[in-house]
Amino acid sequence: MSPELQNYYSTNYSNCNLSHNWLATWQGVAYPSHAIQIIASPIQIFTFYIIWAKTPRTMKNMKLPLLVNHFWCTWFDLMLCTLSTPDVFLPTTVFSGVGILSSLEIPFTPQLATGQFSALFLCSSYVYLFESRSSALPQNRFRMTRKVSRICYHSLLLSINLAILISMNYFSTAEESEKLEALKIYPCPTKEFFEFPVTIFIPDPEFRQFFLKFLFPGFGIHSFGNLGFHVACTVYYLFLASPKTTIASGTRQAQRTFFIGIIFQTAIPVFPGACSWLLVLVFTENYRQELMNLTVIFFGLNGLAESLLILSIHHPFRIAVKQLFGFGKYRGLLVFFL
Repeated sequence: MSPELQNYYSTNYSNCNLSHNWLATWQGVAYPSHAIQIIASPIQIFTFYIIWAKTPRTMKNMKLPLLVNHFWCTWFDLMLCTLSTPDVFLPTTVFSGVGILSSLEIPFTPQLATGQFSALFLCSSYVYLFESRSSALPQNRFRMTRKVSRICYHSLLLSINLAILISMNYFSTAEESEKLEALKIYPCPTKEFFEFPVTIFIPDPEFRQFFLKFLFPGFGIHSFGNLGFHVACTVYYLFLASPKTTIASGTRQAQRTFFIGIIFQTAIPVFPGACSWLLVLVFTENYRQELMNLTVIFFGLNGLAESLLILSIHHPFRIAVKQLFGFGKYRGLLVFFL
């Protein structure tokens, strides 16, 4: 610790009114996150098996999208809860690693970059999931029927997002002077800020403003715009438009049920973390460390919630689980998807 930082710690920092709270420490975010992963891992592996082995033939066009999405949800969960658990010091863009990789003395900068790319592929897997559901509807005039068209579409989508991500992939291990600059923004962080090696995301203030005003909104509009388009097409052709071809009422109802299922499967796991993040950042502007740690923990529940919802919401998988554990007799699966 430099003399300037040591002087700040012994004088200015001593005036901070910080009450001891276990949840505000690095253990408060690391241990609950690791515990979540211990519980989630067997359920996530079991979900892989159910999707792979128990997807009925009538759902075969959705098997790969479900597997891809579940893989990236599981991987992101593993990164967040175990390998690269972050200790975030808001409102600064300073991070510290408290995961297994940090305990092995692997710098947190490459961990953050890997986490960013994992989040990108997770977002892309959601687009792939809903595009597959949308393109499976024969009445959808916007559906992509040729395999090469779908490959080109998703490759282009991923390339644009990768270009945006790479342009903002700017980290640096915090020097003492940069720590002092961060303390001007938030003068009373927890003691881990001083004791642990920390990484600053976009240390240049001007580029940080450019990121917040243009790059991040551009990434969001591009990703969620594509996702929203496929969701809107599916909603319109399943619930609003009159079918131009003869479709059995049971088939149409099954299509609607499955679509509602994947809406719940994707929305519910994200909802707690997103709401807590908005509560901390936007509405209260309360940057207490325990609230930030709770936000990270809520996001860590994403993979567990996603797995449980897949197993419980989708009728074929729910029946398969009941069969495996002896709950009820097998009565066949009469589910049709086009």
